Amino acid sequence: MGGGGWRHLAPGACALDAAVHAWDIAMGTGQKSPLTAPLAGWLMTVATSIVEPLRGYGAYKAAIGPDAADDEVAYADALVTEDDL
Repeated sequence: MGGGGWRHLAPGACALDAAVHAWDIAMGTGQKSPLTAPLAGWLMTVATSIVEPLRGYGAYKAAIGPDAADDEVAYADALVTEDDL
């Protein structure tokens, strides 16, 4: 993204960070995932915008396919765990 594109991505990056921490706290305290399907879908768009440009530099491991999970929430949950689907 050139120029001002990153400015529009910054709020999404902050939301993604908060969502990952909320998920981590929920899992650590035995609660269910706080992610909803609409939120997971939107966060995946943000995550893809951030991760894909950096993947070629080895910053992230290979992508997993969404077909490996039952739905958007399960897919997002799998992305923040260390387990592969």
